[in-house]
Parts: sequence; C-alpha cells; structure tokens
Amino acid sequence: MAFCRTCGKHIRDEAVICPLCGVPTEVQKIKSPTGVIVAGYICAFLALFFPLPLGLPAVLIGATNIFKGSTGHGIAQISIAVLLGIIGWIIGMAAFAQMSGS
Repeated sequence: MAFCRTCGKHIRDEAVICPLCGVPTEVQKIKSPTGVIVAGYICAFLALFFPLPLGLPAVLIGATNIFKGSTGHGIAQISIAVLLGIIGWIIGMAAFAQMSGS
C-alpha cells in the first residue's frame, strides 16, 4: 500500500505519478510499527504456555507484518508460534494424562 507524499491519497505501488494531483511520487510503503513487531514476538514465545490464546494472535500478527512489508519478522513470528504452540500443546496433553491417572 502506498500513499502520495503530496496529497496523501492511496496510490498503486508502481505509480510514478499520482493520478490525483499529478506530482511525481516517491512511493513509501507503510511498515509495521515496532510495537506490533514486538507484540508478535511476545505472543509467539508465550504460545509455549498458552498455545491457542496466544499462538493464534501471534500467527495473525505475523501475517499482518508480512502484508505490511516486514516479511522476515512475520515469517519468524509465525514459525515460532506454530513450533512452540505444538510443543506447548503436547506438554499440556501429557500433563493432563498424567493427572488423570493414565
């Protein structure tokens, strides 16, 4: 997603001239704010302890970061959340089985 630096309207990523105001563009992509990236990592790592309530948001935040141009962070967040979420789920199921006497 890009914006014209003069009039602020949405323009296509490959636009050389703003179709609304006619000014040559310096296309600037909107990046994810640092807080969103940090929140994604926090949710991803805490997915070990809370697989569903924090793993799912971590995956969604990671997908948002990929969409907004922070591809490396997004892929890392999704990978960490899925891996730790699966490990957390396995540990939780084993603990539940142990407690129920199986």
